[in-house]
Amino acid sequence: MYLDVYIGELDDPSWSWDGKDAVGGNCPRRVGPFFPSARRLFYQIIQEIETGELAGKKVDWGGYVADVTGTDIALLVEEYYGDREDFINRSLPHLQLRRPPRRCGDLTGLKMQM
Repeated sequence: MYLDVYIGELDDPSWSWDGKDAVGGNCPRRVGPFFPSARRLFYQIIQEIETGELAGKKVDWGGYVADVTGTDIALLVEEYYGDREDFINRSLPHLQLRRPPRRCGDLTGLKMQM
């Protein structure tokens, strides 16, 4: 079973938030690499969606989408991977964290898809 976590675009026309007119697997297009070693993160995000901590829902048989800001993503990455700036910048170069995420700007337009 694949338990991939990545950042996708909610504006991607090939998927649908409500499942209508979806083509193939109903998930947004990935805009960066998969998060490394993300099995536990996958389940954490699903739990946070189901408890309402993250705005999101199940959109396909195995696909969940959370509508989050770049700051939310940065905080989640810091919580999951810890203060490992070099590791994060190598593994998730599209985030390019330079200081603790609480001080980073919003990565506008990036959304997380599980």
